[in-house]
Amino acid sequence: MIKYSLFHSSSVKKDEADTTVQFQQCIKILADKVYLLTRQSADLLERYSAMQAVHGGITKELDEKKELIKNLYNKLQLEKQVCLVTYVAIIEYHLLFYIR
Repeated sequence: MIKYSLFHSSSVKKDEADTTVQFQQCIKILADKVYLLTRQSADLLERYSAMQAVHGGITKELDEKKELIKNLYNKLQLEKQVCLVTYVAIIEYHLLFYIR
């Protein structure tokens, strides 16, 4: 009976030791995963900041191009209007010239 008790006690201690080792392994795995996720999060944050800067530059460039297009369109409209007024003036001049 004493042998069984010692064996049983030894077996329980061995099971507890195995459980402790398994628990320590799980903690190590979790710590490794937390480390990787933290590093990945920092990398993503850095990339996000870089993308924001690029996006800001592209947005500014787009706004400048929109303004340029608007100005060119307005200039074209004015030039068309000048051409039309000039054309009408030439027609009127020729009509007056031929009517006399």
